[in-house]
Amino acid sequence: MNILKQALQQDWDRLHPFLRKHYSLRTGTPASDVLTGVMEIDFPAWVQPLLLGGKLFGALINRRGSHIQATVKKYTTADSPYLFWHRSLLFADGFTAHFSSRMHMLHDHEIIEYVRYGLGLRLTLSVTDEGALQMTSNGYLWNLGVITLPLPDWLFLGTAEISERPLADQRFQLDFTLQHPLWGQTYRYSGIFTDIGTDA
Repeated sequence: MNILKQALQQDWDRLHPFLRKHYSLRTGTPASDVLTGVMEIDFPAWVQPLLLGGKLFGALINRRGSHIQATVKKYTTADSPYLFWHRSLLFADGFTAHFSSRMHMLHDHEIIEYVRYGLGLRLTLSVTDEGALQMTSNGYLWNLGVITLPLPDWLFLGTAEISERPLADQRFQLDFTLQHPLWGQTYRYSGIFTDIGTDA
């Protein structure tokens, strides 16, 4: 199953061809793909203590920086319904951070991305007239075994807005922001990525 194609349904064909390629891996089949890019991460200083919780769940990198060298591996396996992601970020001072997640379809135009300990972010999908992919968070689901607990965005750092916009030369611009209704923008990262193909 192609998770994004199934979630977007008729809007899949409106997605830019490069972004369709970016999300072309099918679950239930062993395959992988690698992206490389350069990123920057920024957030207000007062947010730093709050990011410790995000670090515990493996959800956010609690370090600012620019010119961060990023490698993103996407992969699927024969025995799982998830699209897996592993991100490695190399900072200018040599520090390396890692961030892993897994993605699954939830509903029509909605997916969920899980990090550690069963915490998942619900994302509503849309496609712009230019073929860009837009994702807006719609709260969290915390899977605690037999119980799934819904949690609102504002309980954490706010609503996530994610944009993936195709550029020339088979690259795309990624922008991610968290906006809290009381605190304003609490977190941001952005980068330009290139798909370098199948991982050997």
